[in-house]
Amino acid sequence: NVILMIGDGFGLAHRTAARIVSRGLREGRYNAPLEVDDMDAHGYTSTSSMDSLVTDSANGGTAFAGGNKTKNGSLCVWPDNTSDPTDNPRFENIISYLKRTRGLAAGVVTTDSVAGATPAAFLAYCDDRNQTAKIVAQYPDSAPEVLMGGGRNVVSASVRDKFIKAGYAYVTTAAELAALPANTTKCLGLFSGDVMETYVDRAQAQRKGSGAGLTEPSLPEMTEAAIRMLSQYPNGFILVVEGASIDKESHSKDSNRAIWEAIEFDRAVGVAKRFAASRNDTLVVVTADHETGGLTITGLSGNKLSLGWGTLTITPGEGMTEPAYTAPATGSADHTAVDVPISAFGPGASEFGKYMDATEVFFCILRAVEGGYRRPEAQPGDVNGDGKITLADVTLLLRAAVGLTTIGR
Repeated sequence: NVILMIGDGFGLAHRTAARIVSRGLREGRYNAPLEVDDMDAHGYTSTSSMDSLVTDSANGGTAFAGGNKTKNGSLCVWPDNTSDPTDNPRFENIISYLKRTRGLAAGVVTTDSVAGATPAAFLAYCDDRNQTAKIVAQYPDSAPEVLMGGGRNVVSASVRDKFIKAGYAYVTTAAELAALPANTTKCLGLFSGDVMETYVDRAQAQRKGSGAGLTEPSLPEMTEAAIRMLSQYPNGFILVVEGASIDKESHSKDSNRAIWEAIEFDRAVGVAKRFAASRNDTLVVVTADHETGGLTITGLSGNKLSLGWGTLTITPGEGMTEPAYTAPATGSADHTAVDVPISAFGPGASEFGKYMDATEVFFCILRAVEGGYRRPEAQPGDVNGDGKITLADVTLLLRAAVGLTTIGR
């Protein structure tokens, strides 16, 4: 299994700010790491597109999905000289390839519209990311077993009905998702007309008892549901999870919403990690398609931090469990060419502990699926050979010392 988690716009400063806000510090030390901090390997990637130093999400998603560069705005196709955006030369995306060659099930989960550039890079081929009708029309043929996000207004009735006729459960609220039978293995979830609500706005809706956020599932909830469904397939699965509004709120210079979106994305990473830690056949990769906003963190007087676009006040020693509601910001910021962090957990994680171009992520994932990745060097005391000394190794050593067999235990 492979779980690729893309925090759209999720740069290193976003990670740091999320840790400050959600974990807190005492005497200069964080109380706890983020989920994404506590992984087996860490590296960084460069993100430029074929025609621009600064990528957009279409090329950014394409690098992961197809292992190639293209121009900004394109989805797993190369440029050509015709006006039809769907007749360009294609390179096969990773979901199509793994379904065709390995029989893997597939899922795509996003807080964006399902027609957004990042999910579309894994499910469609088009020279123009804005051609949403042409993009979504390809989804029934791409046939991801699980597709969840916003975008109810851009998925036509005919496309929706094709999924339903193919045996998919169709849900539009968090309650409907939670009520699905445990043996559900195909699901189309469209939880909003366009982009889903942010964590801050869902929390505010819950406090007021009204608002769209009351009916929408969180990214961790969608991730958990997708894993539950896909893990029932015997040949394994690939799941792509996007935290889209880190980028969207960073574009708006809304530091409050952007950082809480990063925190919620990290909680979804925790869901994936707990699943992977319970078995030995799942790789979790966490990265970003680009950084958004040029976020910086500087100190101000007292307990205040400047996050480049706004100011947050942090109580010393404590993390925050709930955000304070603020009106949306009205600024504007762009993507940057800054390298972004990449972290990995599970079999094949050793492939990601280095600098790489974003296109290399595609090939590292394929090597993990094929078992062709570099094994960590054994350390003294690493009895089970996973490259780490853990409680499992200590247990094996103790059993060996007292003459107990480990078979069946």
